Parts: sequence; structure tokens; C-alpha cells
Amino acid sequence: MTATATPETIRERREGAIVTLTIDNAPVNAMSATVIRELRDALGRLAVDPAARVIVFESAVPGFFIAHVDMRLGEQMDVLGPLSESTPDGTNVFQAVGEQLRRQPQVTIVKLAGIARGGGAEFVAAADITYAGRSTGQLGQIETLMGIVPAGGGTQYLLERVGRHRALEIILTGDAVDADTAAAFGWINRVVPDDELDAAVARTARRIADLPDGVIAATKRILQPETPLKGYLREEEEWAALIKRPAAAHLMSRSLKLGAQTVASSFARGRSPPHLPACESIIRGGQELIATREICHVEVTHYRAAGGTPNSRVPRSRRVLLSLAVHRPASRGAAPETFLARPRGSSCTCRSKAAKTGHPRS
Repeated sequence: MTATATPETIRERREGAIVTLTIDNAPVNAMSATVIRELRDALGRLAVDPAARVIVFESAVPGFFIAHVDMRLGEQMDVLGPLSESTPDGTNVFQAVGEQLRRQPQVTIVKLAGIARGGGAEFVAAADITYAGRSTGQLGQIETLMGIVPAGGGTQYLLERVGRHRALEIILTGDAVDADTAAAFGWINRVVPDDELDAAVARTARRIADLPDGVIAATKRILQPETPLKGYLREEEEWAALIKRPAAAHLMSRSLKLGAQTVASSFARGRSPPHLPACESIIRGGQELIATREICHVEVTHYRAAGGTPNSRVPRSRRVLLSLAVHRPASRGAAPETFLARPRGSSCTCRSKAAKTGHPRS
């Protein structure tokens, strides 16, 4: 494919034989049709560039690598239509991205310092190597929570990387998987302290790029992945059947109304935003609310620098949480409500019980 004149979501920089592609599609780096097109353009152009030996993928959006496939993709047919028509036989538009990445002649490295779920997790699994920050890296195959199944190669990549039994657990629970667990499963290569991630990726990229001529190409030819065409077909058929069901439409619509593509909601399942201390649950009136099940929307309302003034412009690692706005959906006859919380140790304790029916702004 030919490269676009001015990429909107993918930035490129070079340092010798190392090319870094930075994904920048705020607010959560959703995989839009434009992101897909520009990734395919960049990979296609680099595939015939003999000067490029290593490609590093990183994010410009704090806290996110690729949150998930854009849930409004159906509104982007002006870009998606031509992409679909140009996919290789036996693949859909999402599988084509993964297959292109898996067969890239350069070594591909993901620097995972944020959330990668759904299509983002599929992209990570398709890359050759992934290093993740210990507290910032997170993966999740969340499609079943929307009433569908992964259909961008994710089922096949997980089967290859973690085995059938763990793949079933990851897909059917939709759980957020922290970096250490992902590495133990074999989903990613290595976990390093957050402040060492950049250096670790740069070191590995340089060592590979400095290998003698022909070594990278020979190694990749020997270890080339199988193309799971039958698996891709099963994914596509099962996804196509499920997406037509009312449950899928209802769940996706509801998720968008609750802000599924906002920063706040994207952090609500399973973890706190990247600049907050760990918040495994919220204590309210003596009752523990488990974030992964009972809280659907969390918004940062106020923070301060360590030893500084509120909302100071400081590195995320030095910010101290002052309050969160937490939205709890209607359940068991109870009305939806929003309340403020503040941290205490590794949990958050309710500060105000003022209830209202609206959602926190996103």
C-alpha cells in the first residue's frame, strides 16, 4: 500500500537502523480505520527498506498502548471500505494487520507502557517481542464482554503463545491481565520496572540492529509463524454470527453511553489510571466495591504533586491522588449514583455520599 502524505496517527523517527513508530490517537489510542490504514502503510513501506532492521512501537498517549478497536468503526467506511477490499485472501481487515506484522522482515518490538485490550492485545501478540512496564503494562481480550469473540487473530495468537487452556481463560473472562501475569503466561516477553522500560527496549533494539548482515533475515526465515487460515476463518464466521445478535448491539451501545472510549471509563475495569497509586477496590460505607465488577466509571478529579500544589504539572510517577469521581450503575433496583472517593493505603475510602443520577464528565 502507498503511504499517506501526512500521517494523522502514526509518527516515525529513525536512529540508524532502528525505526520507532509512535501511535497517537487520543484520548485512548483506539484502533480506528485511520490507525489501521497508517499502520499498514508504514509496515508496507518499511518492508522494502533495507536500511531498517528493527521497528519499535510505542504510544504517545499516557496510560494506553491501543485501548481497543474503535467502537465507532462502522462510521468510518470511507477509510475502512478500501482497506477491506485490499486485504489478502483468507483474512479480514484486522487479521491482515496482524499477519502483516507477523511477517514483517524487520524485528518488531512493542514497548508496552499502558493498556492494550481487544484489538490492541491482538496487535501486541502479533509482534515479535514485547517488553512491558511492571505497573503500567496491561493486556485484556475483552470482546466476549461485548457479546462477540476476538476476530483479529487474537484467538490464534493466544493459542500459539499461551496454549489452549489459558487462552480459554483469557478470552472467556475478559479479565485485565497485569504485566507480570502476562509474562508468566508467555503472552509477552519481559517485564521491567516502569522507569527502566525505555532503556531496556532501546538496549535490545540496538543489540539486534547491530547484528551482522543476514542474521536477522535468516533467523526470521527459520522461525517464521504459520498462517492459521482455518483459524482466521473460524474467527470471522463466529464473530459475524454473534455481531448480529441483539445482545452484542445492546452491550456495545451501553458501553459507548457509559464512555467506553474515554480515559476515565477505560481505567474502570481492573486498575487505576497510570498516575494513581494502586486502587484494588473502593470502600464506601463499610462495603467493598470491586472495581472489575461493580464500578463502571472512574474519573480523576484532583491530584497534587508529592510535596507540591494541587494539579501541578509533574511527572505521573510523582502525582498523589486527592479524589476520584466514581459512578456506580443501577443494579438490583438501586438507582445509579456518583460519589467522591479518596485514597487510604492501597484502597480508596468514600469521602462524600452525595448521590445523583448523572455520569461524571469524561
